[in-house]
Amino acid sequence: TSVHWHGIPCKGYPWSDGVPSVTQCLIAPLQNYTYEFDVPNPGTFWYHS
Repeated sequence: TSVHWHGIPCKGYPWSDGVPSVTQCLIAPLQNYTYEFDVPNPGTFWYHS
């Protein structure tokens, strides 16, 4: 699985955009991955996996 963000620009770290097998490798069962990013402006954002 992966997490895909909407409304949060992934400038400087496009590999964290969460599009599986396109911009990010899948996160396998029992593996972990820590997302780190800056939210430049306040707002309502959503994500899905």
